[in-house]
Amino acid sequence: MALILEGDVVDKSLDLIATTVTRKVTAALTDVLAGLTASQTFLEASATQQANTILDLKDIATRCKSNTNNLSDITTKLSTLSTPLPSDPVTWPSLTSHRPSQSSLPPNTFNPTLPTPTTRLRQAFYYQLEPY
Repeated sequence: MALILEGDVVDKSLDLIATTVTRKVTAALTDVLAGLTASQTFLEASATQQANTILDLKDIATRCKSNTNNLSDITTKLSTLSTPLPSDPVTWPSLTSHRPSQSSLPPNTFNPTLPTPTTRLRQAFYYQLEPY
């Protein structure tokens, strides 16, 4: 009978050890698996973003080629114009500044008895008259 009990104890001990080892290995593998899954998700997102960027770059390259062809066509058309551009430099008429005479200006003195809006209005007026 002791032999049967001893065998039963050994079997239960081995089952307990096997279960414990299995749990620890499974926990370690679960962490590794979670890390691999996260890496896979990141790589898939990165590959998708790179693919989108490549498609956008191809579209931009196509538009640049089209714009270059259009500019080339415009240059060709401009070079075949029958009317040459004038060789003399363009002169612009000079603009004279109109400044009122000093007699028509209000006095350039500060009157502290005037209300603030009047003083500000005068300041704005004088600022407009200052030469650049």
